[in-house]
Amino acid sequence: MAQAFRTQNLRLLGNLFDKNNSLGAKGYSLHSTGDGTAWQADQNEASGILTGGVLSIGTGNTISVTAGTGQIYTRSVVSSEIVTSLTNVSWSAFTNVSLTYLATKQFTYLYIDQFGALIQSDTVFSDTVFKNYIVIGIVVHLNSSTVNAVINSQNAAYGDAHRLYELYNAFGPMKRAGLSLSSNGVNLKINRAAGSVLLIGCNYITDQFEPDIATVNAYVDVKFARVRANGTGGFTFDNNSGSLYTAIDPNNYDNGTGTLASVAAGYWTIQRFYLFPNIDDRLVNYYGVATYATLSDALIALPNENFSESPFTARDAVFLGYLIVKQGVTDLSSLSNAKFLQAGLSRSLSSSSATGGGSAVTALDDLTDVQITTPAGGQFLTYDSTTSLWKNRSYILDANNNELIKFPSTVASAVNELTISNAATSGSPSISATGDDTNISLNLISKGTGNILINGKAISLANSFTTSGNFALTFTTTGTTSLTLPTTGTLATTSQIPTVNDGILTLAGSGGISLSATPTFTANASADKTITISIADGALTIAKLADITTSRILGRTSASTGPVQELDGTGVVAVIGSSAVSRAVNLGGGIAGQIPYQSGANTTSFSAAGTTNQVLLSGGAGAPTWANQSSLSVGSATTAGSVANALTIQSPLTGTSYNGSAAVTIGLQNATASLDGGV
Repeated sequence: MAQAFRTQNLRLLGNLFDKNNSLGAKGYSLHSTGDGTAWQADQNEASGILTGGVLSIGTGNTISVTAGTGQIYTRSVVSSEIVTSLTNVSWSAFTNVSLTYLATKQFTYLYIDQFGALIQSDTVFSDTVFKNYIVIGIVVHLNSSTVNAVINSQNAAYGDAHRLYELYNAFGPMKRAGLSLSSNGVNLKINRAAGSVLLIGCNYITDQFEPDIATVNAYVDVKFARVRANGTGGFTFDNNSGSLYTAIDPNNYDNGTGTLASVAAGYWTIQRFYLFPNIDDRLVNYYGVATYATLSDALIALPNENFSESPFTARDAVFLGYLIVKQGVTDLSSLSNAKFLQAGLSRSLSSSSATGGGSAVTALDDLTDVQITTPAGGQFLTYDSTTSLWKNRSYILDANNNELIKFPSTVASAVNELTISNAATSGSPSISATGDDTNISLNLISKGTGNILINGKAISLANSFTTSGNFALTFTTTGTTSLTLPTTGTLATTSQIPTVNDGILTLAGSGGISLSATPTFTANASADKTITISIADGALTIAKLADITTSRILGRTSASTGPVQELDGTGVVAVIGSSAVSRAVNLGGGIAGQIPYQSGANTTSFSAAGTTNQVLLSGGAGAPTWANQSSLSVGSATTAGSVANALTIQSPLTGTSYNGSAAVTIGLQNATASLDGGV
């Protein structure tokens, strides 16, 4: 039944606020009418519960609500006056009520209307519901088939609960004290400390006169349900088929698709924990929504992480804190594996967990799109399009957020540096070594077996100068240039000089080339190549030619250009007979009638000239001589047979044979006689 209260007698004022007065004891309040001519007395202008109305789980996935009373206020303006209508509501017990949304939703929201009917809704309680209905509580059925829990959320009608509700709702459920999270030991379990919370209706069933502040006992090895986005704008509450979980999951994270994604090896995620005050043995655990390479990266990203909370916990659960955990760990007690951050009031970090702060910008890092991490001198502030944040770095990114140039120098007393200059038209940009020193080298270092490239060609400068591919090396100077070659090793091979310009390898210079040792120039034997060396007049002597270890004659058989040849006998004769020299026809020295003879080794002499009819007599090793025939002495023999070529007289001659010594008379026959063998 609706009632309206009005009086124009100010004498009621004292009784309205007299605790011993029956009207005041019921909590009436007084306010002026719009025109100031009257005062209106209203009894507790908040809609809500007065007695009973306790929610519990019924039989077979049903719920029950005890009988109770409450009041609902409505307001209107009548003749410029604000008139409040009060409807007193009562209801009988609701027992084993089936849930309309059990099979289709995860939560059912219950309240009583002005007629005492129990209303079921799948929508989170709104401000309008708290003003115009009597709120009872929430039924949890996460798997859409089983009632898992009930949450009593009654809004007490006494006091100014309605006017405070919007303030409560703006801040959300608050942790007043304690309730810190910690590791259970060398495992993945969690302990929760005792504490107190502020949440509308959380303590109603315990103390009707302190309905919104609850004391929560400590709990060791607390259980929890895991929460992730379902990919369609809602959330999936995983209660492990009703058994809940006792260990956190460090190996997966919520990427928003509805299916958990694996955390990369060694990466970190940020998990969140919430408490329903009147269910102190369990928590709600939200998976992390992003991964981070280091703990530091996670701490930096935490204030701006793109986290979405289910309305279910946002309205009725107290935020306890964060757990930043590394993938693959099995021990939450190690600081190298996990870090707990305790919550403060209204879902903020406590002052002991992280730096607090209001909305005032006192540093660059206070800006929402700027993230400063361990700032150091000389760093850059660059924009990272993947996170939409400006970050301090010791390197420059390219357009794809990849590292382009790094500046990791840690030289404490550097005086030399690198200067990069651009150039105007027709000029050349430069990279220069600059600094305090007079002479500064520029050190280019490749990584591993990599090369330094000049115009796309590989150059190796490690103890030697080498190149691959077609590459022209030109030395240009206006003064004296020295090219010093190594005294040992190979300067170049034909395979390293595959192409010689015009078939000629020429080494030249204004002062020639000075070789400090004995270099070897080898032409490619597979093709005709010419090595041309220009030698100044008088610079080449016989002694400087290479030694010839065997007897040979070098030259050419024809008068033409070409390499030197080794001459055989035919070749030598050909050269001698080719008018290169004149043929000898007379001997020098001597006179007419003399005969040349060898008077000694390699010595030619002439004998004396003889006279007519003389014969030449040998002088043995001495000079030959001439002798007359009459002076010759003929040798003799004792018998004819003892003298070589002795004359034997045979018939018909008469006489004795000539024995080479004694005279002999030879008789002749008649001259007229004809005789064979006659004289």
